[in-house]
Parts: sequence; structure tokens; C-alpha cells
Amino acid sequence: LVTSSLGDRPSLTPFRAHGLFDRSHSSIEESNILAEFKDVLAPYLAQILPRLLRATHDPNQRTREQMTSLLNGIMGGSAETRLAVSRHLLPVVDALMLETNSKLWRARASACGALAEAITGRSWEQLGGGKAVLDDDDVHDSQLKNVGAGHRLLRLWRTTIRSLDDIRPGVREKGGFLGRALRGLSIRLCDPSVVFKDGHTKLRSSNEGMTRVRDITAAAATVLRWLVRHGLDQHEDAAGLCMSTLVEVVDLLSPTMLEPILPDLIKSLLLAVSAVEPAAFNYLQLQTSEQDSMERIRLQLAQSGPNAAADSKCLDLTRDVSYQTQNQVVIQLESVMQLSSGFATRVAAADAVMNLCMSCPSAFHFELNGSANPSVRLLRSLSAASEREKHSSSRSRLVHALGSLSSLCPGSSVRSLAMRTLRKYNASTGSSYDENVRLSAAITIRSIVVRAPKQLTAGGKSDVWCNHIIPASFLGKEAGNSGIANAWADVWREGDAAVASGETIMLGTTQEEKLSEFIINGCSDALGDVSWSRRAEGCIAISSLCSIGVLSPLSNLNGDPNATARLERRARLTRIALEHLICSVRKPRHWVGKHHAVEALTSLAATWVKGNPRQSS
Repeated sequence: LVTSSLGDRPSLTPFRAHGLFDRSHSSIEESNILAEFKDVLAPYLAQILPRLLRATHDPNQRTREQMTSLLNGIMGGSAETRLAVSRHLLPVVDALMLETNSKLWRARASACGALAEAITGRSWEQLGGGKAVLDDDDVHDSQLKNVGAGHRLLRLWRTTIRSLDDIRPGVREKGGFLGRALRGLSIRLCDPSVVFKDGHTKLRSSNEGMTRVRDITAAAATVLRWLVRHGLDQHEDAAGLCMSTLVEVVDLLSPTMLEPILPDLIKSLLLAVSAVEPAAFNYLQLQTSEQDSMERIRLQLAQSGPNAAADSKCLDLTRDVSYQTQNQVVIQLESVMQLSSGFATRVAAADAVMNLCMSCPSAFHFELNGSANPSVRLLRSLSAASEREKHSSSRSRLVHALGSLSSLCPGSSVRSLAMRTLRKYNASTGSSYDENVRLSAAITIRSIVVRAPKQLTAGGKSDVWCNHIIPASFLGKEAGNSGIANAWADVWREGDAAVASGETIMLGTTQEEKLSEFIINGCSDALGDVSWSRRAEGCIAISSLCSIGVLSPLSNLNGDPNATARLERRARLTRIALEHLICSVRKPRHWVGKHHAVEALTSLAATWVKGNPRQSS
């Protein structure tokens, strides 16, 4: 063993000179012989120890026992062996990491076991010290001269990941031991409360405290950045190890230490929500008839895992970081919505948006307009994701986040999104009928109206809300689908606040009368649509206005200074409605729902005929 460690057949003269191969020594002189033997081996320990340690973890039990006895005999016991390894830690660790690449599986397995023993309980300085390593190219550079603790730590992680995916079960088992040891080492390096040599957690001087904080920051930046970029994308066993380490480290660090990597960390944690989910869940959801129930179960499991705990901790820390870092977090959330591969990730991102809207709303303020504004892009991503979702649980969470974000985005962008959504709603009728799109559009507009009420009063130059959204809500209240009808009913009720707080004075005693001009314009557009269902909606809305007395003569003109203006407006709107209804009825072609036009026409005419003859004329 010594010969193979020192090279090609070295001279044994030094050993003979000390009489180490003479069997005539008595037992009294054994301690002196051992001391002399240690002195002779001292210059070669850096080369011998890696092989000895590797041999003590050999898969063969007989070899393992014999080499353990030899190592204890040479070193004098486990405590002295540990001390010798500490003195030569860097060459030992470097040599063992090289052995993990051996073509012999026994050498790989034993090297992993020896590494697990060697790195346990080490400090940043013992591993080589230095600054954080943030460039992956430095880890792969074998010619790098100044190798510090960061390089060794990342090489240990790469070695562990590779061993956990080895083709031989024995190597994977030893890789598991190494993974647990490396996890403990990474957490210890990032733990500010670790016990020091004097047995106390308090530092003896301010310089020592600054050094400790510097080492913790360097270790955390090195480990977290690598885990975020590469660790969570590994195979199942390795990803679980990386995730558990990441969660523990995040729980130990302060906002100051986490701030440089916080945006990337939140992004990786959110993307990992779907990545670490068992693939069997997808199969079960496809096979079961209770799609919504299975989706709720999957969301509950995703929210109760360690990934969700780490993500929640990072979001809580966001309020304590700088404004620039908060902006970067929002940019990464938009990237998550674009890159997400599962609904669990999209829902987690939506929850993160709602969390930030409440805790630090200033994070969504950018001095940019339109698509250049990350908050606007995030708003559009949430809208697109809600349209794709087919199940109520995830879609409602996405829509709620969209509504919360709408209150912080520029009014022009929110109005543009609302108009685009309304056009999709109107287009999904007739032969292009899509109930999922219509329901998504209705609840999206409802979320904006309910959660961002200030957008109602800021209607813009074209007054989007009064001219388009509120008339559409009046027509949509009578939709055949109960979910769509309820959503539009909520929008209509919120429209009363828009009328009350608006700058324009609207005459009338009810909301329907105040908005009657906008409603009739919406009904006219519906009657001129090529879709039969849209025409029927317009006719039903006109009949509804007749039944509540909005399109009818005033019963009492006395005591109301605006009675004449109200009566003139009712007459003018009735004429417009009659013209469009007559055009719809006169068409010789039959269309489904044409009877609604006849009913609306007769109701409108009868209302005025039964009213005051003087007003009717």
C-alpha cells in the first residue's frame, strides 16, 4: 500500500534504518516504534491517507476490517486519524473526488464513503476559504490554481449527484451516505448559530464576527446559486436532496444574505413545484372522473410541502429587500408564468403575486408603458393562463391574482385587457361557441371590477366601462350558463359604484335608467351581430328594460325638474330599439331565437300604447 502510494518501487532504506522491519523489538519499545513510524510516514501522509481512507470503506467486509485495523495501528486510533485527516484535508478531499471518477465501481463506492467521513463537521476555512463561486466554468476548470472552499463545495455537489445516479447499486448506496454528509456540511456552513471552538455561540471579537458573517455569506451564495440553477433539475433522488438542503439553508439566512440571489431563488422554487410532483398524479387525474377533486388534492399537497415553505419564507423576506430586488422578483414571476409546465407552478406563481400585492405593492411599479412594463406582461400572462385552465380551482386562483394585480397596473393596460377579453367573449358564440372561454372571460372581468374598483371610475377617453363592459354585463345576466350569468351579475352590481362616483351626471332613479343609453347601444350592437345567440341576448335585454319600466312613458311628470329630459331620452332610445328590432324581424331568413325579437317588439309597442296617450304621441 505504501509502495503504491509513493510511486514506482521507492527505496525502503529509511524504514530499515529505524529498525521498523526488525522483529527483535520487545513490547516495551512498541510505543517508541510507533512514534518513529509516524515520523517516517509524516511526509507521505497526504498521499497515503486517501488510499487508506478509501480502503476502510471498501465494499468487501474483510478488506474493510483489515484496512481499518491497519489505519488505527499506524495512526494510533480514531481521534488521531481524524486529526491527521484534518491536517491534510485539502489533498485528501481532492484525491478522493478524483477517485469517484474511477472506472472501477468498488473504487467509486469506497471513495464516496471516505469523502462522507472526511467532510463531516468541516468549516469554510478548512475547505480552503476564499470568496463565493458564482461562475460554473470555474468548477469545471481543472487547471485552476487558486482552488477555494467554494470550488470544492460545488465539486462535492457534482460528485454526489453523479454517484446518486450511478449504474451500480453499491455506488448509489454510498452516494446516499455522501449526500447526507454534504447536506449537513452545507447547512452547517450557512448556520449563524453553529457552536465555535470555545463552546459558545458568542464570538470573541468583532473581527471574528465579521469573518464569520463573510464566510456564511460566501457559502450561502455558492450553495444556493448552484442548487437553484442545477440542483432542482436533477433526477428524483438528487432533486429531493437538493430541495431539502435548499429549504434548510433558506430558513437560516437573513434578508441581507439572501438578497443577491432572491429573485432567481423564487423563480426556481416556483418552477420546481410541478417538477418535483410525482408523475403518477397526472395519470390518476386522467383516469378519474372527479377532475376538480383530484386537482384540489394536488394543489393541497403542493402547498403543504417543503418547497412551499421555502417559497413562503422568500416571499416574506421580499418586503425587507431593496426596491430594485423587488422589481427583479416581479420580472422573474413573469418568466415563471411563461416557462411553467404544470398548473401547480402557475397557481403557486399566482399566489406569489397576491402575496406581493399585499405585502409590497411598490414592487409592481415600473416607469415603463405597454408591453415594456413587466407588471403588464405579468397581467397578460395571468389572463392567458386562466383561459387555458379547464378546472375551477386553479382558474379561480389565477383570476384572483389577476384582479389584485389590476389595481397596481396602469389603467390603460387594464382597460385594454378588459376590451380584449370582452371581444373573446363575444366571439365565442354561435358556431364558435366555447363555454370555457366565455366563463373565463366573465370571471376575469368580474375580478378586475371587484378587486380593482378604481379602474371603473377611470374609464379613459372612450369610457370603456360604461360603453362596453357594463352593457355586456346587463346582457350577460340572462346567459344560459349559471356560472357566466352570476359573474356578469356581479359586474352589473359593481357598475352602480361607477355611476355614483363618475363625473358625468346621469338622470334617472335606477341604475338601469341611468345607464339605459349605454345598454341600448349594446343591444343594438348585439342585434346587428351575425351570431344568433348574440341577437337573442339583445332582444331579451330590451324585453327586460320594458318590464322594469325603463323604456316606457313616465307615469308622473309633476315634481321632477328633469322629467322632460328623461321622457325625451326614453322616447329616443325606444325609437332606436324599435328600428333594430323591426330590421331583425323583417329579415325573411329564419334564425334561432327570432321569436325573442318578436316578443321584444310587441312588449315595447304595448308599453307605450298603454302609457299616457299624450306622452305616447
